[in-house]
Amino acid sequence: MNSKKLFTIFLVSTLFIILTCGTAFGATTVQSGTKRYIVKFKTNSINESQTVAKHSGKLKHQFKHINAAVADMTSQSLASLKKDSNVAYVEEDKVVKMSSTTYTDWGISDINASASWQSGLTGKGVKIGIIDS
Repeated sequence: MNSKKLFTIFLVSTLFIILTCGTAFGATTVQSGTKRYIVKFKTNSINESQTVAKHSGKLKHQFKHINAAVADMTSQSLASLKKDSNVAYVEEDKVVKMSSTTYTDWGISDINASASWQSGLTGKGVKIGIIDS
């Protein structure tokens, strides 16, 4: 076989694997009757795992820099957890997807960009650093 055919077979096989198995890796599977929640705690001096377990929840992830965790809970467990004095709030952990990847002019008028464009300033030679956490 020539290299073009081998590459095509490799590419098609790879795409097939990604499309059929990729959803299994990205999905947040929870047992029936439970949902995944983000739990924000009031302080970092409590044991998140014990607090979630005390309300019959299953801890899935603890965040390193914020007092929050992800847990699977039933609606009965959730009601109990929300009443816990160590819990600031609880929100359902929902998957959010972009509806479009097309460019829009959203916010252009809000920052008065047209006046900046008309000024003749280009920003050439200016170094900008953006830190996004």
